[in-house]
Amino acid sequence: IDGILYSSSYGDGLMEYKNGTFSLAAGGEFFREKSITGLVAYDKNHLLAGTLGNGVYLYNRVNGSIDEDFVDKELNDYFSIGNISNISQVEESFVVSGFNGVVFINRDGEASEIISEKENLLDKNVPSIYYNKEMDQTSPVWIANYMGISKLEPTSPFRVFTESSGIEDFVNDIKLFNETLYVATFNGLYYKSSTQTGTSFTLIPDTEGELIRNLIIFKPTRYRQFLIASSQFNTYVIYPWKNVSILKDLITNPPLDLSEQEEYAGMFAVQDPDKQSTFYTGRIHIVGVEYKRGKWSEQTRIRELHDEILLNKVIDKYGFLWTSSDKWVTRIDLKVKNDPPKKFFSTANGLPANED
Repeated sequence: IDGILYSSSYGDGLMEYKNGTFSLAAGGEFFREKSITGLVAYDKNHLLAGTLGNGVYLYNRVNGSIDEDFVDKELNDYFSIGNISNISQVEESFVVSGFNGVVFINRDGEASEIISEKENLLDKNVPSIYYNKEMDQTSPVWIANYMGISKLEPTSPFRVFTESSGIEDFVNDIKLFNETLYVATFNGLYYKSSTQTGTSFTLIPDTEGELIRNLIIFKPTRYRQFLIASSQFNTYVIYPWKNVSILKDLITNPPLDLSEQEEYAGMFAVQDPDKQSTFYTGRIHIVGVEYKRGKWSEQTRIRELHDEILLNKVIDKYGFLWTSSDKWVTRIDLKVKNDPPKKFFSTANGLPANED
């Protein structure tokens, strides 16, 4: 958040990365034995923190003070029972989602809208939401349920898409690409199609049976964009006209060893903010892939990362790529082109445990 990397440690509290190590944030001990599952900027000096079973708090990251009464007790009890999974900002509101539906709260900590099964939400389990910040206030809020998608229109009645609309498994991610909604599930990638007779979700056949974990919109040039869909075994490239290719089939300079080509897959991908033509993926290695003049090529391969399956990947404002595995957090300096230095973080650097 604002260039600062935060980490939630159940045993220690809220940690932040400073001077090459994770240390306790100011007042971070308050969150000891409170699992932080949502953290978002409230204003310049404050963060809104959601916890798995303890509700929502307003945290002053300058002096470490905690406003435990930012949300009234009755609403916080509702959050505590529902186990918060995520907090997102939508316009001037904050959306708190979890296993008791979705709650919109204003900047005074008051609930402006509660959406649950009583309001026709598909089910009460909401792991995440998606809101396109680049659109105006008419952009819908897409709500990921375990077994389908719900949509909240700001200017029309609430509308629900369910399994009967074509989605047949758990939902992992949602993205709006080229004015089409795509949904990543345990059973493949779906897109929304609308006709005069109704709306449905269609499975992209090439992805059937794949657990699609992550979607990113890759914009290598001002006028070119692709949807990148990541699974453990393949990375799919979706074109604006809905054609689909597998990344490893597009690479013009693949390694001869077929096992090395498996690294063109990965649970997560991330675009390089300083080099828009490149994104990074990888299962055990980190692989940098470039799109230039209509061709895809491997530009970087970073090895020696403890041979563990890599999970999430992010790039901070200093040009460091961070990736996690079951037992490590790894930082890679992308500013160094040849053999970029790597730093591995474990309990010795402030992480709570070296276990799954």
